[in-house]
Amino acid sequence: MTKGFRVYIIHKVRKNLELDLFDIFTSEGKVITEKYDSDPEEFSVAGTSYAVKDAKPVTLRIENIALNKVYLTGSCAFTLIMQCDRCLKDTEVPFSLSFERELLSKELRDEAEEPEECGYLEENLLDVYGLIEEELLLSLPEKVLCRKDCKGLCPVCGANRNEKECGCDTFVPDPRLAGLGDILKQLNKEV
Repeated sequence: MTKGFRVYIIHKVRKNLELDLFDIFTSEGKVITEKYDSDPEEFSVAGTSYAVKDAKPVTLRIENIALNKVYLTGSCAFTLIMQCDRCLKDTEVPFSLSFERELLSKELRDEAEEPEECGYLEENLLDVYGLIEEELLLSLPEKVLCRKDCKGLCPVCGANRNEKECGCDTFVPDPRLAGLGDILKQLNKEV
């Protein structure tokens, strides 16, 4: 991830939730387990805000696997209120995120030939919400549907076709056959 990542996803109501990893980076074999209440009101992704519902606590387990290197595992769960892509109805989309990362201390990142950009680890401070935001960005569905067989909106009058059939004529002729239609019209004129 690049440092410009924050332009695309911003946690609106953020508690300052940073975890200093200096002690665990320098203590071989040390393991810490943390649990944070996660109660954001909304997330903004690519300029669109989504209300958050039913947020469960964030759990983290961080284990020192070598000097200046830790292995992080974690999980969290919440529901976002998103619009259906077909009918625009508010839809609850549950997310259950599990993640694991190998993190390097600032010293090892500085020594690396090609340092890996990490938007949630600055110096030796882990931005817990930044980590969750990155996982959320990677987990967003390509298409949000209120139900599998959503009929969407009528292209003529805009009515929600899941609620009622509007009776509009939505027939659209195949443009590839338009030339054939012109020939048939000319033949009918000649007869």
